[in-house]
Amino acid sequence: MKLWQFAVVFSASLVASNEAFAGVIVVDAAGSGSFTQIQPAVLAALEGDTILIKPGNYATFDVSAKSLTIIGQQDPDVAASQVISADVRNLADGQVVTLARLRFAPSGFTRALEIDDCEGAVRVSQCVMLGWGVELDDSIDVAVTGCTMYGTDGWSGYTCLFDNVGPGLPCITGVGNNQLALYESVLQAGNGGNGGDSSYPGAHAVDVSGFVFASRSNLQGGDGGDACYYGCASNGGDGLHFSSGSGGWISDCMSGGGTAGTNENWKECPTTAAGSGHSGVAFTFQAASIGLSIPSIATEGTFVQVTFTGPPGAKVFLNDELTTTFVALASWRGVLISPFPESPFGAARTRRFGTIPASGTLTASYRVPMLLPSEQAQTRFLQAYRIGANGITLGTFRTLTVLDSAF
Repeated sequence: MKLWQFAVVFSASLVASNEAFAGVIVVDAAGSGSFTQIQPAVLAALEGDTILIKPGNYATFDVSAKSLTIIGQQDPDVAASQVISADVRNLADGQVVTLARLRFAPSGFTRALEIDDCEGAVRVSQCVMLGWGVELDDSIDVAVTGCTMYGTDGWSGYTCLFDNVGPGLPCITGVGNNQLALYESVLQAGNGGNGGDSSYPGAHAVDVSGFVFASRSNLQGGDGGDACYYGCASNGGDGLHFSSGSGGWISDCMSGGGTAGTNENWKECPTTAAGSGHSGVAFTFQAASIGLSIPSIATEGTFVQVTFTGPPGAKVFLNDELTTTFVALASWRGVLISPFPESPFGAARTRRFGTIPASGTLTASYRVPMLLPSEQAQTRFLQAYRIGANGITLGTFRTLTVLDSAF
């Protein structure tokens, strides 16, 4: 029996990341590229192109109904390609937008990244997000991996006489029908503002309506605001919050709620409560998954280091595809992002890399595929998994953008 015949599909869509002749557009704020800002490059790009962003500061951009890879040339924590914010919208089934190695720094209480009305896939890899990280609106195929997000704290009065306070900002929120997979990311929600007449609760790190799968991530809710004189303190936020009608799965996560605010007042106030690691309907898988780390950009034909983490003795495999999907598989304890070679979705490169040693970390060499003569770039979708006595356990997903040696 083929592998895919074991699957119990929660939802599935398949998208290809690149067209046959994908090109590269270089954006450099200093002027050495084809454009100095990202938005005109997006408008000029063809379906499936890669936009390579040099270090610098960039304005807001939006992508509508077009498959693109937009990637920073250098790690955002080293020499950031920094943008104010972005909006990805109206992707049809069969389209994909990949955002990687970007630092989002919106001003004020605004969203770093909005993903609106997308049936196609959005993949966010190794990004840093400040402010209000990601907001989803009816987007059914979103995966975030290796990201760091810090929600902004609510504004607090200088003394208890000041009442103009604000809420802390969450890291990921969503309204409508959404599906989100989150891997190996660190999310710290904003703390609620302190005040005299009022205070605000701490934000939830993740609060998405629909389905959420969180794996090997650290999700921390914000602290509740303090109050004094005649005000009342507020509750702490949750690490992962499921509202009514929503639910999801958790695997190998560290989730914590924010602390409750404190009162120093002249009246009776309700008892405040700390947030929880996760609230609402959630199922936690007991089987350990496999972590994956690999550079998100590399030159064709070179060798890069790939690192797997997991339980000692685990047999580690890596699936490597030019297409991506979103299939929630309870029997495989995760979400399939890179389709298997025996699936009905098409051929893939699958390779066994070895066995996790006693240290819990396996390091190996990965040869970056060669491009076709007509290609300047391609984006690949990689996912680790292990096979044990209880079957397949899916692990972390990553993106890898392969560039021609000219870049």
